[in-house]
Amino acid sequence: MNQKKVNTTVPEPRDRRADIDYIKAVAILAVVIMHAGGPIHAGMDVGERFMRQAWVNFHVPSFFVASGFLYYRPDPISWAGIGSRAVRLLVPYTVASILAALFLGHGTATLTDFFYRLATGGVVPIYYFVFDFALCIPLLWLLSRSSGKVVWAIWACLYAYVIAIAAGWLSTPRLGFYWLARDPFYQFWFGYFIAGWLVAYKSRSLVLPHWVSKMLPLLFLGAAAPYLYLWTQMIIEHEMLQPLPMRILLKSFYVFGVVGLISVATTSLRVPGVVRFLSEASFTLYLYHHAFQAVARPHLLDVAPMLRVVLLTTIGIAGASIVALVGRRTLGTRSRLLLGW
Repeated sequence: MNQKKVNTTVPEPRDRRADIDYIKAVAILAVVIMHAGGPIHAGMDVGERFMRQAWVNFHVPSFFVASGFLYYRPDPISWAGIGSRAVRLLVPYTVASILAALFLGHGTATLTDFFYRLATGGVVPIYYFVFDFALCIPLLWLLSRSSGKVVWAIWACLYAYVIAIAAGWLSTPRLGFYWLARDPFYQFWFGYFIAGWLVAYKSRSLVLPHWVSKMLPLLFLGAAAPYLYLWTQMIIEHEMLQPLPMRILLKSFYVFGVVGLISVATTSLRVPGVVRFLSEASFTLYLYHHAFQAVARPHLLDVAPMLRVVLLTTIGIAGASIVALVGRRTLGTRSRLLLGW
């Protein structure tokens, strides 16, 4: 009886896709823009809220979709291979968290509090992504051993759960904001990751007609129009948008629309060096951009809000890029393990 060979390594993608590089590059820029300022509140400048909210909310979900695509393997993935992927995620994250605690004072109230926040992606508030992404990695064992129909069924169940909550058939989980943001079911983090896996799976067995691939992103964006309209009204009226269940569902339309549109527009394009760098170093840029913004922000309080966003975005990207480039030059191959690139 023939059995599939178990994949125990972490190979690089064999067929590099330009659209994945562009998706990750655009997503990391959106992440940095969103963090280019202090906490978002209802009374802040309308222009700044437009720049830092609403349209950028495809950012984190896009990384889940792109990672699900890149993590796809046609052969079963062993626990050793899964462990290797987890190490490549958690070691750079731990290094960045320790540095943030030592030099920026994050999560240092007590040692117990630090370790709790380290384990839950909370030493720096934006690190919640790492916690949820770490939960996705063990899914690889199941996904790599399941047929396409089974994976589709899993994804459909996850999406049905989001729809049921949005429709009021199920109640929102009784969690505080901290844990609600980390709930991989309610926030659909698992769903985005599995969606990327399914795209990789289908792209090797089914090629959609070109007109269909062009229309799907537009259909998703059309379905997301109420989401963007809601955000616009909240910003104009200086109100805060509450984390309503319907927003999660509408946001998914927006995410798939933006990711699909970038993919359609860039699949056949050349990948410039800057786009490739932003894509390959995206995890390092994510881990370190916020520290540079936090240091620079107090010195830019008197700058016009829109210009301040531009400056802090530039500072965040430039500072984190220096960390990535200097780390690669001084640490060599160890930079991938310690810094994420």
